[in-house]
Amino acid sequence: MQHFGSRRTCPFTHLIVVITLLCSTIACIGLAAQPTRQVEPPIGSDVPLIPSVAVAATSVPTASPSPIQTPLTIQGLSEIAYQLPLTTQYLNQTEAVLFFKLAQPSAGIVIVNPTDSPAQQQVFPLNESEMRQQITLSNLNPGTSYQVNIGLGSDMAQLAEPTYTDRAWGPVEFRTPSGADPLRIGVIGDSGFGDDTTYQLASAMASQNLDFVIHTGDTVYQIYNNKSAVEAFAQKWYLPLEPLLKRMPIYPAVGNHDVEDSAKVDGTPFYYLAFPPFTANSIPPSDFQGHRQWYAFEINGWQFVMLDTQTFFGEPGQAEQDTWLKERLADPAYQQHTVVVFHVPPFSSGKVHQGDGYPVREWASLFEDAKVPLVLNGHSHDYERLKVGSVTYVISGGGSASLYGQGETDPSSQIFATRSHFVVLEVQEDRIDLQAIDVKGEILDTATITLPR
Repeated sequence: MQHFGSRRTCPFTHLIVVITLLCSTIACIGLAAQPTRQVEPPIGSDVPLIPSVAVAATSVPTASPSPIQTPLTIQGLSEIAYQLPLTTQYLNQTEAVLFFKLAQPSAGIVIVNPTDSPAQQQVFPLNESEMRQQITLSNLNPGTSYQVNIGLGSDMAQLAEPTYTDRAWGPVEFRTPSGADPLRIGVIGDSGFGDDTTYQLASAMASQNLDFVIHTGDTVYQIYNNKSAVEAFAQKWYLPLEPLLKRMPIYPAVGNHDVEDSAKVDGTPFYYLAFPPFTANSIPPSDFQGHRQWYAFEINGWQFVMLDTQTFFGEPGQAEQDTWLKERLADPAYQQHTVVVFHVPPFSSGKVHQGDGYPVREWASLFEDAKVPLVLNGHSHDYERLKVGSVTYVISGGGSASLYGQGETDPSSQIFATRSHFVVLEVQEDRIDLQAIDVKGEILDTATITLPR
């Protein structure tokens, strides 16, 4: 498959790491507002610790690890499992945010090193009283690959890896954007059935040299068919998308099936437990009701605005989201350099759900006025590219074997295909190059999206 760009590497420098420990209850999700303390190197250890490690905790202070050997290794599998495995939530040139939840609290450490330099590992302790942990790595080098491991246990010579679905999940690896190369972004949507097609698409996407992935919504379908939301997310999100989740962030937009009644635990969609807010971002986070319901992030001078169309269909927050959206679109730093993502498309030729997007069309004039070049949607299980005014709309809802045929053709439609697929965007300073690739590896669409003037 064609690759539009290449990567450059940079030397490794020190990290500054902040651990944000998330409360077990949904209402407590967010940054802990506790004082930080400095962690001293363990006595007798010659392992280079991060020069300044600040630990913010929701409960008792984190203890320093016991003396360890160099290089530090994970010895085997722990009896303690992940409930939600280690993944990267957010990544820019110099920062990464990681998140996981253990099935029970445990002592342990986080091990960070450049992927090609394991001996340069740096370590810091977990808070052994918490299950949910959000980790912010700062002062990373642009254009550099890193590996992060979690080792559980109080004996540094006998650290064990948490299991996930009765096997090793392994480390996560990610590569920080260089800032000089174009961004390569994968797009997939409506993948939440856990079928073989999604596994194939994720595997193919992992070979595309991507910086990150955007998911256009409906991350997990039919939770009621599983024993629990934890099992449903394992079978329909984490395992099918594992090749991507262990190498890069996936940024989801809220879909209608993500917040339906069957997807709720104690009255709140499990989606918001799996995707808590992150704060390592130049754009202030939106935390309406403490959730990542709508949000934005910046990478390489581009703003990505993730919206929730369910506010048009009964979910709370429509007025608040509209106010926030107008503020984001008015930011002069991102004029012509904003990509908007939401689930229900305002324009569609798909046979199913064709009329669902009529209420959402009230946003279209905002995108036109703000010179937004590209809007990404899902919901309709197909591929379609449309042009409305100066704005290109791309529907990528073919992330599984569940597909919809074509209905009445929208006048703005440029191409429609009933195929399982993903999209690759290469974001340049002055344009966005697009390829849509089906599950067989065939290119079904190419386009160059120029920036509106």
